Amino acid sequence: MEIAKVEALGYVNRIHDIKLGIQTAPRHAEAFVTQVPDDYTNFM
Repeated sequence: MEIAKVEALGYVNRIHDIKLGIQTAPRHAEAFVTQVPDDYTNFM
């Protein structure tokens, strides 16, 4: 339980720092585009 509390406090502090401009928000990964093969669509 203590580990979860420490991690949560770290996230709260990071959000607070982002709001104050001390830190920047982490970049998110690029969106992943999925493609369904025509053969599968034709099979269904």
